[in-house]
Amino acid sequence: MTRLLLRALRGRLRLVRRALARRGRRVATAARVARVRLGPRAGVVFAFHGVVERVEDRDVQLNHVDVAAFRRALEAVTRRFDVVGLEELVAGLAGGPRRGRPRAALTFDDGYASTLELVHPLLSASGLPYAVFVCPGLTDAGARLPSFVAHAAVRFTSVAEPVLPHAGPLRLADARSDEAWRVVELVKRLPQRSVEELVRACRSLLADDEWAALERRFASERLLGWDEVRALARAGAAVGSHTLDHAALHAGQPPEELERQVVGAKERLEAELGVACALFCYPYGRYEHLSPAGVAAVRTAGHRVGLTLETGTLRKGMSPHVLPRVYVGPKLDPRRLDGLLAATRDRLFVRETRRLGLV
Repeated sequence: MTRLLLRALRGRLRLVRRALARRGRRVATAARVARVRLGPRAGVVFAFHGVVERVEDRDVQLNHVDVAAFRRALEAVTRRFDVVGLEELVAGLAGGPRRGRPRAALTFDDGYASTLELVHPLLSASGLPYAVFVCPGLTDAGARLPSFVAHAAVRFTSVAEPVLPHAGPLRLADARSDEAWRVVELVKRLPQRSVEELVRACRSLLADDEWAALERRFASERLLGWDEVRALARAGAAVGSHTLDHAALHAGQPPEELERQVVGAKERLEAELGVACALFCYPYGRYEHLSPAGVAAVRTAGHRVGLTLETGTLRKGMSPHVLPRVYVGPKLDPRRLDGLLAATRDRLFVRETRRLGLV
């Protein structure tokens, strides 16, 4: 009994030490972040993905919000901000002080078909401008996002003990959901050629008729075709690049792949739409998915704007090629918006982008 008690006490002590260490790191980080100087706030970019009538499976339709939640988010934004075009908002980074209500821009990543079917009618009825980011390589192929293919394949395959390149054997009997997310993380972190090999292997885990059934079930994952992209552009949407194949521009990508993904996507968009492509959005968009070389590729290609998915607001003096946004997902509570707009988040963003050499 005494031995068990001592073991429990030692375990409890380890937990307390870890908690204190985490708290110490947070305090130290807060102290360093507090010293970061910020320019005046220039606005906020809100990041949406897909909109659906009803979310069927939250794990698969991870970034989608239903129409009711989308309406609530729009109401919360328009109550507090004047919504303007993305380029107009970013142009304010270099301008002088302005008066009036704060401004915001609306963006939609990945180029889901719902942007035309559900989003555009709602926004155009209110006269709200927005930008949508598409992946021309996926549009050309009529494909889905690689993260969707990887996740759905592992979640729904009937193969008992699959082995995938770069992932190894999958433990589906007792950890199917965890294994699905592990494979998705590899899609985000591997060099693109390895990602393509992995996604092809994932695709082979289901037969063609099984994929067809899944694509009908999760019609929300369908991406815009070129006719639909052109229709949005004619209707006034700003269309930007999301790389050729939704590839992360992390440090593991070779220079030739960075150029292919950035320059190739820009050229395809300009060929299809007949206008210059000035806007860029980094796939996945977190710090670990970015690199100085990736940012340089975006800048060198001639894009005027580059958006991440790290939380923060636009501050005068920020680099237009590495900007934060406020992600709008299914769990956004409009009453907690102030926390997402806190200056501490902006300081952390400035500090981290400098530390990583992104600006």
